[in-house]
Amino acid sequence: MPTALRTPDLFEALENLEPSELDRVATWVLRAQADRRAPSLAARESELLAEINEGLPESALARYRRLARKRGQESLSPAELEEIRALSDHFEEVEARRAEKLVELAGLRRTTLPKLMRELGIRPARNA
Repeated sequence: MPTALRTPDLFEALENLEPSELDRVATWVLRAQADRRAPSLAARESELLAEINEGLPESALARYRRLARKRGQESLSPAELEEIRALSDHFEEVEARRAEKLVELAGLRRTTLPKLMRELGIRPARNA
């Protein structure tokens, strides 16, 4: 049965390696580290993509459009005015969370937000 190597002993052994051998060990460590992280990164990327692509409920969008038309005709009741404001606030919160997810995904992919948005076919909001 192999014996466990204590970390201080490992460090001491590494200090005694030739530079070329140390390079090989460093490459191996980086590859092993990436392999261990890859499944969790891939899973998180999938979660983020699902959250980014989650749209607003069609019923809420349709209601907002109806209220916006009435607002354009200046025929909103006080209750409808409150409703359109609440819907607008909710939509802004959803978009802010979506932007946070995009930034996180860009970080995981080590790219810029504009480049990620181009890759995903996401256009900036017209009022941004």
